[in-house]
Amino acid sequence: MVTKPCLGTQKPGDTIVFGAYPQTAEGLDLTPLRWRVLRNEGSRLRLLSDQILDCQPYHETQAAVAWADCSLRRWLYEQFVRQAFGAAEQQLIRPMACDGQPEAWDWVFLLSEEESEDLPASSRGATGTAYARAARPGRRLYVYDKSVEANVQDDRGERLGCSWWWLRAGGNRPDRACFVGTRGSVRHYGQVSLTCYGVRPAIWLIGL
Repeated sequence: MVTKPCLGTQKPGDTIVFGAYPQTAEGLDLTPLRWRVLRNEGSRLRLLSDQILDCQPYHETQAAVAWADCSLRRWLYEQFVRQAFGAAEQQLIRPMACDGQPEAWDWVFLLSEEESEDLPASSRGATGTAYARAARPGRRLYVYDKSVEANVQDDRGERLGCSWWWLRAGGNRPDRACFVGTRGSVRHYGQVSLTCYGVRPAIWLIGL
């Protein structure tokens, strides 16, 4: 099923359904994806996945790396796009120029630090789907398990700890990247090879 968004009616904070991706622990499903509207520019919407959808490192090795060259960017356009969106749905996604490599394009991307500010800090906290939280070889999403209430959310009647999720911005060293961490704050020291942070893809969606 292809969603034909009514762009003029959507406002920041609204959610829409578009595409599908595994969300159960077993990963055998393709469940419709919910996206949060961050910005409506009239002809297009900037959307962020409502939950953390997967657990991936920013880069496959601990090394100095920029967004344009990291393995997470490659995973998004080689695997996530093809699994989450059919051919007709891909036609509704508007690519954006890649940071640091303007001749390249990102069909799916992570938010920059500046773009993450479209979300108030109180709304940046996110839980992972059961699929994202399920341990897999070399991957295990960190789930908050302490007592700070700001790091816990209701998820379908269950109280779940938030998980941290990557931004595309570089961190405070060449081998670090930014991520959204405790209390929805942006942190600048994520080691790029960590396999315990989550992925919240973002897209620009156009109408027909």
